Amino acid sequence: MAELKDHITSVQTIDTEFWQTLQSEAIQQAHDISRETAEDIAQRTIDLYVTQQRSANSRLYTLGLAISLGVFSVGIAWLSGLFG
Repeated sequence: MAELKDHITSVQTIDTEFWQTLQSEAIQQAHDISRETAEDIAQRTIDLYVTQQRSANSRLYTLGLAISLGVFSVGIAWLSGLFG
């Protein structure tokens, strides 16, 4: 009977250690996945911000160019006597 109790205790210990190992691995995997997801979200956010800044800079450059060309055209028209 003592042998059976020792065997059951041994099996229970092994079983407990096995489940603790599985639990630990599952927690670690969940942590790794959430970290990777957070890194992906951060990278997408940075990429989106850079894209928006480039777009805003492009629009600003285009607006500046249009204004400059308009002023230049009015100047040329004035110099050629179209306004006077």
